[in-house]
Amino acid sequence: MTNHFLLQDQFASWLALRKEKLCMEPHFYTAQIAKLSEIPLFVSAERNLLEILEIEVLCNNPEGVEEALLKTLNKMKQIKFKTDSSINPKRLDALRLGLLKYRLFLHDFMMVRNINYHDRNSSFNDLSEVKCINLDAFFKENINYLIPIYHDNYVHCKSKIDEVWQELLATNTWEGKEAGNKQSRKNGVLESILVKTQAEKQLEVLDGGDTLIMFSILLHVLIQFSNAEKDLKIYGIQLKSISQKFSIETRLNEQRIFTTLLHSEIDKEAKTPKQICKEISYEYSEPGIYNGYHFLQTTFRFVQLIQECKIPQSENHIPNIDVFISKVLKNTYIKRKQLMPENRDKLI
Repeated sequence: MTNHFLLQDQFASWLALRKEKLCMEPHFYTAQIAKLSEIPLFVSAERNLLEILEIEVLCNNPEGVEEALLKTLNKMKQIKFKTDSSINPKRLDALRLGLLKYRLFLHDFMMVRNINYHDRNSSFNDLSEVKCINLDAFFKENINYLIPIYHDNYVHCKSKIDEVWQELLATNTWEGKEAGNKQSRKNGVLESILVKTQAEKQLEVLDGGDTLIMFSILLHVLIQFSNAEKDLKIYGIQLKSISQKFSIETRLNEQRIFTTLLHSEIDKEAKTPKQICKEISYEYSEPGIYNGYHFLQTTFRFVQLIQECKIPQSENHIPNIDVFISKVLKNTYIKRKQLMPENRDKLI
């Protein structure tokens, strides 16, 4: 098979390892990058995108890779909202989705290459300090998390949100006599995250940043439904402190919306995601995959699920939201795998 772009085979293998987490089949993403090289608009320049990326990767320059990708992604955004564009908006969205995933792969590839760490997924248990920490301790501890440029952008997934919510209900709503029949139920364990020390009291997220973002939004929404006073420390966690746990390095996906969202009250009576936060005025009528709209969609979905559980006749009725929040914080765990400096040295 002829390779149409840089590291095509490695990209395909990288996608195959993550197939269960992808919203499309792996071949969809590779096909988009191959198509990108055939569109005159993106290859007519003195040096096209794929050539620039190849040079920057060979020079081991992640900043150059990011700059080239951002220019192309922004060009796609501008083209999409031009009424006289010769490229179908849906085709542009597909190309952008493929390029975003390719962007993540390239940064991941360079990071792994730099530490000579070619089998990271299978070696985590041998090379990491593993700690299970519940949400209560996670948000109280004096550690901040950096989500770097090579991390994937956050994408809302309704089925994932619903699955997590059902697991939280199953783990945290039983009590009384039913508890005796469910003693064997394990505490909820979130998808593992992999981190490394970036600075004092700061960890860089290598994998699992989307999980942290999703549960930050969930906690923010739950606290909004709490009957406790909003100006007090609720369960030992201040509302404004949730967003301060994270620093999102990339300019993609309008990360400012994430910070604004977690600093603002939500409209619990909102009928659409665009109405969920009055502090955020969303300008696009048809949000694309690259917009911060995904943060609003996730928030809106959690609000819908909680509103449903407030109905007494609901199968998933939560009689006391504050008791439920306390249980979620106590019983839901993040498995944090920290790559230690001395372990990294062994690989070089």
